[in-house]
Amino acid sequence: MHCLCGMVSEMAVVFIFDLVADVSDLNSLSPEDKEIFTGRRYETFGQKRRIDTLLRIGVIPKTFAKDVDKVRTVRREYLHFLSKDYGDIEDDACECYSATCRAIKSLIGLPLGDKGKIRIPRHLEKYMASKGIIEADNS
Repeated sequence: MHCLCGMVSEMAVVFIFDLVADVSDLNSLSPEDKEIFTGRRYETFGQKRRIDTLLRIGVIPKTFAKDVDKVRTVRREYLHFLSKDYGDIEDDACECYSATCRAIKSLIGLPLGDKGKIRIPRHLEKYMASKGIIEADNS
């Protein structure tokens, strides 16, 4: 469970970088921050650096950062430390699952429009159109 939640959380963070790179005005960023998006350098970063960077440039809320960082920390302990005490494995799995669900829910929490239709925010519509997932509404 920890590994699966770790993968989902990590890909959510990479998705946010990809979204920012595709639809944001990168000229508003410092030269150092703009460089991060050149050639998708962020994909080579560790998860902690990705989270810290997105938080620093104001792209993600602290609650999202806290949730994905919790998953990162727990996953790291189980995968990289032989001395990890497995006595809390069930509680840790539940905590990771809950944190991942909260993070993904906040990531895809789309507003409802008329008659319960989902309204896709303009930046997400632009991103999906750039990937060929939908046709952009040019109205």
